[in-house]
Amino acid sequence: MKSPLTSYFFLLLASYFVGAVVAANAATSTPVAVTPYVFTGRVMDASHAGFDDSRVCSISAYDAKGERLAATKTVFRDGVRDNYALRIPLATAPADSFAVQSDVLTIDATDDSGRTWSGVVANAVCGAAGTVRRVDIVLGEDLDGDHIDDALFEELRDQWEASDYWRAGETFDPNADYDGDGVSTIDEAYAGTNPFEANDVLRIIDYAHAADGARLTFGAVAGRAYTLVSTTNLTNAIWKEEPFALPGEETLGKSVTVPSTRAGGVIPTTLYLLPTEGEQRFFRVRVE
Repeated sequence: MKSPLTSYFFLLLASYFVGAVVAANAATSTPVAVTPYVFTGRVMDASHAGFDDSRVCSISAYDAKGERLAATKTVFRDGVRDNYALRIPLATAPADSFAVQSDVLTIDATDDSGRTWSGVVANAVCGAAGTVRRVDIVLGEDLDGDHIDDALFEELRDQWEASDYWRAGETFDPNADYDGDGVSTIDEAYAGTNPFEANDVLRIIDYAHAADGARLTFGAVAGRAYTLVSTTNLTNAIWKEEPFALPGEETLGKSVTVPSTRAGGVIPTTLYLLPTEGEQRFFRVRVE
C-alpha cells in the first residue's frame, strides 16, 4: 500500500505532464483569424484642424519586423467627429500579415503634403479581438518639449510681434491671453480663432428655449469638431456631453464637424436640444 505522501507526489507529477501536453498543443496550433482590433479617432494638423475630403491623411500600422499590417485614409462624414478607423488583423497565434494580442505596433501617418510622421500613436499595443481604442492623432514636431508644434509656435510669435500687443523686451508666451477675451493664445490657435483680436473667440451667439426643446447657435470654424456639454451647477460643475440634432436631421448626435472647404471666418452653427424637465442647465460648447 502506497503512503499518502507517495500518492500526492504522483498526482503532482501527473498534473505536470498534462499541463505540458496542453501547452505543447497550444504552441503548435494553427493560427485562426479573429475579429480585428481597431484604432479610431480624429487626425488633426498641428493647429488641431481635422483632415477631411479636401485634406486627406494616410495612416499605416507596422509590426516589429516592419511588415505593414493595415492602412487607411481619413474620411470626412458630416456630423461625425472621428475621421479614421485603422483595423488591425488579428490571429490566435503568430502568422504572416496578422498581429496577436499584446503585439506592439508602429503607426505612421502621411499628411496631404507627403510628409510622413512616425510613431503617431503612443504605446500602440494590440488589444483583444473586437475591441476599440480611441486615439486622436495630432501631427506636429515638438523638439523643444513645450508641448506645442515648433512651426505653430513660431507662427504665433510672428503674429504677436506684428500685433498691437507686442512690447519691446517681452518674451512671447503662448499661454498668455493678450487680447483679453478670456482664452489663451494657444487655445485660440487650436480653436481656429484670432488670438490677437478680442472679438474673435469661440462663443455662443444665440439661445432660445421652447416647449419642444431648445435651440443653441454658436460660431464654428472650418476644420474643427465640437461637442456640447452641460451642467446643473456652476459652483462644483460636472460637465457631461449633451446630445443634439442638427437642422433638418432627426438623429441625435454628440459632435458636429465643419469641413475645411467651408471658409470665411465664423460659421454660425445651430444645435437642437431635447426638451427636459427639472433643474436648469448651463451649456458650454467645447472645441476638440
